[in-house]
Amino acid sequence: MNVFFETLTAVSGAIVKYPYALVLIVISLVFFKRNLNIVATQKVIIGNANKGAIELTASQMVYGIFGGLLVSLILAALGITFSVDSYIELILLISLLLMLIKPRFICFSYSGAVLGIISLIAKVLGFDIFNLNIVSLVSLVAILHIVEGILITIDGSSGAIPVFTHKDNNIIGGFALKRYWAMPIALIFFQSNGAFVFTHKINAIPQWWSTVASEPISLLSLAVLGFSIFYGAIGYNAITFTKGKKAKAVSSGAYVIGYGTVMLILAQISKNNFFLQGALLIIMPVLHEGMLLYQSLKEINGKPKFVSNNEGIVVLDVAEGSPAKKMGIKSGDVILEINNRIIETEKDIFEAIAEVKENILIKVKGVEGILREATYRNYIDKKGVGVVIVPKSVGEENMMAFNKNTFKDTLDKMMKK
Repeated sequence: MNVFFETLTAVSGAIVKYPYALVLIVISLVFFKRNLNIVATQKVIIGNANKGAIELTASQMVYGIFGGLLVSLILAALGITFSVDSYIELILLISLLLMLIKPRFICFSYSGAVLGIISLIAKVLGFDIFNLNIVSLVSLVAILHIVEGILITIDGSSGAIPVFTHKDNNIIGGFALKRYWAMPIALIFFQSNGAFVFTHKINAIPQWWSTVASEPISLLSLAVLGFSIFYGAIGYNAITFTKGKKAKAVSSGAYVIGYGTVMLILAQISKNNFFLQGALLIIMPVLHEGMLLYQSLKEINGKPKFVSNNEGIVVLDVAEGSPAKKMGIKSGDVILEINNRIIETEKDIFEAIAEVKENILIKVKGVEGILREATYRNYIDKKGVGVVIVPKSVGEENMMAFNKNTFKDTLDKMMKK
């Protein structure tokens, strides 16, 4: 069990020791600036931010550290190691270069495949440049995705922004989800000779590594092993008009976890098989693209969740601390009546709220189809009830096409304002 304690020590050093602590501070400031924009956007759309910028940033950093620790522990448990001359760190540079082609190519599934293919080609041509273990490379990418899926499930819906689009002559509501995490990761390296150059040394090889390790145990037992710290940034960017924001995050997280699990199993199967490892480097980005395409098609062809109809006006989101939140109004509820006034359009809601003297009585139909009434007493500040509704009509200049790329461009411009 010493390897787990040594892993904890290595990751802890990445949090509190210079210069790693400085890296964390810089990353947190970058996240905080972005979260200020998210909060400002939510205040414009919802009337109030569901979480403050400090809370959004703190959760990103805490979950990122948790994710980095989990990745490091899984790597240690499975005996995933890299030679000091593997040049695994090039995966970060390749990710940045691929991002210039398309932002989503920053994912390690693509950069890992490129690095692995270059390594195999060099080996076939007789160039002893990369001493890169393909099983270790693919396993690292797989484990990163498994942990990414967990973070998406837990925290992916934080900071979601309500959005609208036009489909089949209806106005539909949805959410834009965008979240990033920075993970301090302790990778295990080995060197056959030379001075000790690692951040933390591994004093004893676990017995179970003889079964699971990516390198032959005979090689590792004669080598010096230790940790080096790297910071990996992972992100989640999604749009949904067919699910609630939390349901979308859970769904996306499940797909990513599934992808990572499949790749990890395939990596273990490909041990000692050069041709299978080469095929795996092709499968890794192709399967990732397939996963994204499948989710996009499900979203485009799926039934919109937030559409107002003849029954009433649908609630898309509810602001924290608002009268609506205190009344128990939820996303997906259909507003039928306000103070006995039948609601047919968004204009009816505005007029009904404006006419309130003291108390508000709202009749809604929940997503489960159950009718209920909610009351808010002493409504005297007249600042609104704190709901984002899905209107039945919006000017074309305020709409965005039901197209992922177009929407992303629009959202990015909005976030930078």
